[in-house]
Amino acid sequence: MAADEVLGALLGADNPEHAHKMACSVQRDTIDAYAQIALKKRIDACLCTAPARQAVEPLWAVAAVLIDLYLDTCGWSAAEAHGTSWIQQMLVHTEQTSASFDASVFASLAPLLRCVLVRVMGRESAAHPEYFRVVAAPHISRTAAALAQLFAAAVQRSVPWSALCALLHGTTCQVCLYATTYRAVASSLHATCNVLLFGRYASIESAAHAAPLPDSVCKDATVLLASLARTGAATKATGNSVSQVQLWSATATQLLDAAVLAVQGCAPSLAWPMTARHGALGWEACTSDYAVCIPACEARVACLLGDETHRGVLAHFFATPTPHPVPVPLGAVLALVHAMLQARYKDSDAPIDQLRLERHALVVLHRTALVLLPPIVELGGAHAWRFLLGGMPVLDDVVRLAEAAHGKTRSMAIRTLALLFTPGQLGASHMPGLAVPLDPNSPIVQRMARLAIQDMSALLLPDLPASTHVFESDAVALAARPVQDAVLAKSSTAWSAAQGAVQLFSALFPRVACSAAPGSRELLHTGTMALLGLSEALLHARVLCAEHTAALDLCIACVAAIATTVVSNAGALVTFVLSRARIMFQLGAHSSIAVVRAACDDALVRMLPLFRARAPPVYDSVDCAALEVCDTDTVVLPKIGAKPLPIVEAMDQAPCVTEQDMLMPWTADGTARPITAPQTAVPFSAPSPCSIPANLPTSPHESPVVDSAWVGVQASDSEEEMPQLDLGADT
Repeated sequence: MAADEVLGALLGADNPEHAHKMACSVQRDTIDAYAQIALKKRIDACLCTAPARQAVEPLWAVAAVLIDLYLDTCGWSAAEAHGTSWIQQMLVHTEQTSASFDASVFASLAPLLRCVLVRVMGRESAAHPEYFRVVAAPHISRTAAALAQLFAAAVQRSVPWSALCALLHGTTCQVCLYATTYRAVASSLHATCNVLLFGRYASIESAAHAAPLPDSVCKDATVLLASLARTGAATKATGNSVSQVQLWSATATQLLDAAVLAVQGCAPSLAWPMTARHGALGWEACTSDYAVCIPACEARVACLLGDETHRGVLAHFFATPTPHPVPVPLGAVLALVHAMLQARYKDSDAPIDQLRLERHALVVLHRTALVLLPPIVELGGAHAWRFLLGGMPVLDDVVRLAEAAHGKTRSMAIRTLALLFTPGQLGASHMPGLAVPLDPNSPIVQRMARLAIQDMSALLLPDLPASTHVFESDAVALAARPVQDAVLAKSSTAWSAAQGAVQLFSALFPRVACSAAPGSRELLHTGTMALLGLSEALLHARVLCAEHTAALDLCIACVAAIATTVVSNAGALVTFVLSRARIMFQLGAHSSIAVVRAACDDALVRMLPLFRARAPPVYDSVDCAALEVCDTDTVVLPKIGAKPLPIVEAMDQAPCVTEQDMLMPWTADGTARPITAPQTAVPFSAPSPCSIPANLPTSPHESPVVDSAWVGVQASDSEEEMPQLDLGADT
């Protein structure tokens, strides 16, 4: 479409999705003064529409798209000219919607709120003092009250999640910028956030069947909850005031107490080492009805600590930045993770139905602890390493769980270990690795290496199903499928575990390659061969398929792991891997799948310096600088060991060397002993031209470097009659 047609379609759009698509297609340099006037008129027309019309045509959302385009085109001068009008119309619509709430009207208003609160009244407005004093500042108090009322009304009703996220984002921006003004509505916003995040889990009956919030809504609401601590006193609290640190710590303590109570409620028959204050977050305490309480506690644990699909409120809360240092209860959180990982099923006097529910709940707790551990270690950094490796052996708990578990729990444990020890980005998922330091001599390194080797090898080996008849062997059941096609029958959990094993072994390769512990060499060789075999099998055309996402992710992870291993390490095994990897990646570069071709090409580019090494040129073994400064009276002796011998200027002044000195060329302190020829030695003759390297010029006039080599040599002398200097002969 032409530029005029695109602009015309944009001005005539009555749907925000279509307007956004057209706005992305418009070239900013094609919007002249007439187009800007048309945009301004369309914005005013959309903002002046009645709330009742938004259910049919969400023109307020269209106005938000046009305002973004108008500000991008005209710059800050557009906000200075029309900012007051936009803010006033936004406030009028917000107050009308709060008074008579309608979900469709709110869905059209939320994009406009986000646009005005972030673009017109946001951080950039504070950089223009005159604009802030005239346009933004007079409306901040009214905006705070209107947002608090609208937020409370939206939480009580069913609204689109995207619209609620837009409202949360705009409100968080305003709270961070104008925390003092929002202090009056902080309690209302805090109560509304608690209702949104934890209200559905308040009673035991409702918590067991509550649907979890979407991850985007949970994250935005938690960020707003953490940002409300900014409304406290910036310095030490005085009188009835509360500081920001106290507000943040009180919220964190409530979340942690509720998490501890929820974990204890999942297995009430076990003796838990943690204690917590009852009544946190206003949740109802557990009763003796285990059939309802245990599922409800599992839902509460998923809300606070997360599960396999999303992070929990606690991780989002700790990840939110604060303007001042705050005391993070890192030890308490890791103690909770340690207790969850160590919890095991035990027979007790409890009813059998309760034990059955607890056994399932313990699996949920193990997986939740594996999800919670990486973000907490990322938050604590070096402070968390001493809990991870020292007095609280959380890492040993994860490895023990991976060794004992199977299926999804084992896969999650291996992927957690890979995330902890991998530096940089974690394969194709672009997740940041934590690069936790680890002692190569620690036995846990070999345990993790064995885990990685087992999962890499298990993907290529056929599963052994139960025999159909007792008298039949396993070969009868496996005869229907070729051995090389066993990888095609693997489950998604096996693919995920193999991917984590590949990333884990690549991270452990430098620690195993140093051979600091017995058995490291065998593990290194076995794991490298397993990685190469898995990569070659995956790059085969019969195994790899564009529709198989798990296979593609594993293939890309294998290629990246081999390239990283070869480039970042050295040794004979790396040289052996390099030759096979080059051929394998060259074949993979001609694959029919685009992502595989891209991964192999990237690996070949990374390994290119190893194929075509650019080393400094070596001029035989002649030290040209030494030859330039030497004269005809200097005697050059051969080198012994790795240190050069000193040059004796006069042979008749050299000390006598005994036979014992010739056998012991080094002194007790490790320095070189001067070794020279005895006094009775016959002076050496000058070297002949045949001992000069062939690539040097043959005439002394062409190079002054070899002048000393031609002293005493006549033109009539023949090469056969010249004395030869054998530098390798014994003296």
